[in-house]
Amino acid sequence: MAKRYRYEQPSRAKGSPVLSMSAMRDYVATMNLLVHKFPQRMEKGRELFLLAMAEQVRSEVQRFAPEIKFGESEIPYAQDLRIAIVDGADNDMESVAIYFEGKEVALTAETADGKALFFRPKQGSPKWVDVLMMYGPWPSYMVPVDVKEGDAVVVSRNARPDELNRLADRIYVRRGGIESALRKAGAAKVTIDKTDKAVGIVVNEDVGYNILKVEFGYDDSKSVAHWRPALKSIKEKVPGLMNRYIKYLITGKETVFALPGDVGKIGQMKLSKSDKFMKTLAPFAPSGVVDR
Repeated sequence: MAKRYRYEQPSRAKGSPVLSMSAMRDYVATMNLLVHKFPQRMEKGRELFLLAMAEQVRSEVQRFAPEIKFGESEIPYAQDLRIAIVDGADNDMESVAIYFEGKEVALTAETADGKALFFRPKQGSPKWVDVLMMYGPWPSYMVPVDVKEGDAVVVSRNARPDELNRLADRIYVRRGGIESALRKAGAAKVTIDKTDKAVGIVVNEDVGYNILKVEFGYDDSKSVAHWRPALKSIKEKVPGLMNRYIKYLITGKETVFALPGDVGKIGQMKLSKSDKFMKTLAPFAPSGVVDR
């Protein structure tokens, strides 16, 4: 009959909070056995541990998050936060994301007003998208080419008139070089001037930027810190999560992590539509526009 291995809570020396030496040896022996006996379970357990940690953070954020600007409305964005394993991460280690699942919308003459647009190429994009990215962000009223759905990833960010003017001035003084670069990249007869070419462009709202404005109280927004306290609180949750991890290694039951039913996977491309734009406040940070 195969030997059965059972996990026992390590005992402590009488009157001491420290594990007894014999109990410690048994504990280490058990963990060594698990590492060598169940390598796949160890990997899965690590994934579940990270998801459980992300769920703790998300729950804390949802408790205290304010509404944020989304398009022309204010929305309780935290209720639409999702957690997922990132499929196709840059390394062999699991990566977990907490992300907002936004929707793409087409700009109209009304909604394009007061926007700065960030362009990012994707597979199969025209070469001139690289030029738009290089000299962006672009005030919506200065987009020089017709950008069809599928040409690029486009992120829209609300901006003040002075911010848009600053962006426009930077582009205008370089208009000769930009026009030349766009033409060489296949955008014929392009001219840098005021246009209405932003109307109809399919964009993603830069929700990440709107969250950061509220988190840090930037751009006349009232500061409501909710991500920083949530991330700080995770230190208190780690011991409990480690206990769940050990129980999972022993039992193989994923239910010990009590994860919600909406957990899944997200691809790098989908995640990058918001995540990579959350990392930079420029050119609207107080330090101003970085000269190119």
